[in-house]
Amino acid sequence: MSVERARGELGRFQRGVLVCPDARLRLPVREALGTRMDLTDLGGPEGYPDLAAILSAGPELCLVDVGTHAATALDLVRQVSEAGIPVIALHQSSQPDLILEALRAGAGEFLFDPIDPQHLANAVARLARKPAPAAPPPRGKVWVVLPAKGVGLSTVVSCHLAELLARRRDVRVLLADMDPLQGSVGFLLKLKTPFSMADALADPAHLERDLWKQVTARHAGMDVLVAPEQPQLDRFDPAGAPALFEFLRRHYEVTVADSPGLVSPWQLQLALRCDELLLVMGHDVAAVQATQRTLRLLEAEGMAGSRIRLLLDGSRRATGLSRESIEAALQREVFH
Repeated sequence: MSVERARGELGRFQRGVLVCPDARLRLPVREALGTRMDLTDLGGPEGYPDLAAILSAGPELCLVDVGTHAATALDLVRQVSEAGIPVIALHQSSQPDLILEALRAGAGEFLFDPIDPQHLANAVARLARKPAPAAPPPRGKVWVVLPAKGVGLSTVVSCHLAELLARRRDVRVLLADMDPLQGSVGFLLKLKTPFSMADALADPAHLERDLWKQVTARHAGMDVLVAPEQPQLDRFDPAGAPALFEFLRRHYEVTVADSPGLVSPWQLQLALRCDELLLVMGHDVAAVQATQRTLRLLEAEGMAGSRIRLLLDGSRRATGLSRESIEAALQREVFH
């Protein structure tokens, strides 16, 4: 079959992106589509890229392995499909629950091993026959701020960052305290409200704008979600994180979520599903070691390093390790 005829079978799709850390799936997909479209491989063993990396490749189609790290992959499927790019989900086996989750996240097709070249071509052709999606509405960003060991500045950073963003009149900003045990956003801003983040997170899948107005407070041009007055342990269902962030992205240009750290499955999901993660750390050796461990965990969970920013506690510049020493130890740029 000629290259021109092979490409013609795929209709309007000429450029694609493959996000597949699983080599057993990646190789047959590349072999099946290698002569049929310009395919950029962005998902190697190191994990999943962020949405910006995918969009920079200019794809008309995206194929995503949803089995290696299901939570990260499904969130990526949602982001890519909301950006107006059709998605084919890939997996090692046919799992009904995962198929349903992938379709709900926005995938148009689901294929599993063994990947038959003709079945894959047929799936691409079916998507090509569907009308091109309309331009998606603008989506907000969720930034999560969390501390490394040995620093208590992260909540102050969250408050200052949100207040700075709120000075722009055209930007809707939410500052959300996600620490039900020791959350201090309300204390720092001198806010007292009858409701808290515990009320908002009771049922993240069914949040409504009218209810949201009751559980948040206004301060300095932004909405604020405070921690509960009565301290409580973090027992929120991690499965509710995608629905919560989807709601926030629809209603705010920027959400700044203040997290106590990766202390629970819920906090881990907040970190994995955010658009940008700001990790605040101290200058001491223990903080550097804790930061290394945090980065390793996030990498193991499939989070792209490009979504993580490291920030040094500026109040301790006269003591501890220098910025240059910390950057050398972490092999990453550090801001202060």
